[in-house]
Amino acid sequence: MFDESQWEALVAEISRLTDAEKLHWAPEETVFVAKVGPMEYVMGSVDNDQRAPYFLGIWNPESREYVARLESQPRPDASQTERLTAAQFIPDLYKRVRRAATGTDRLFSSLLTDLKGLEDRG
Repeated sequence: MFDESQWEALVAEISRLTDAEKLHWAPEETVFVAKVGPMEYVMGSVDNDQRAPYFLGIWNPESREYVARLESQPRPDASQTERLTAAQFIPDLYKRVRRAATGTDRLFSSLLTDLKGLEDRG
């Protein structure tokens, strides 16, 4: 449905909003879901094993079908100078989404704050 430049724009914006904690992801069974407007963004493992390959899907709950879906592809080795595709960014996005949905970054921040508080008490 979408061409490469459109997928790149979607993946970049989803990454940005996830990092800014403006896109809220929730775990649902074997995937993570963010509801925006009438659509749902879905991230998961293709094999439901929480390992690559991953996918980013745009789900229409009304019609109960994916409007679009992009599966991850392995990144080329470091010696290749080709531009990365949107599909090659999906594994990084999955890690961000998983951390956001499980509250990992908030937990880590809280732990550090508590530990630093011990030092302040003297």
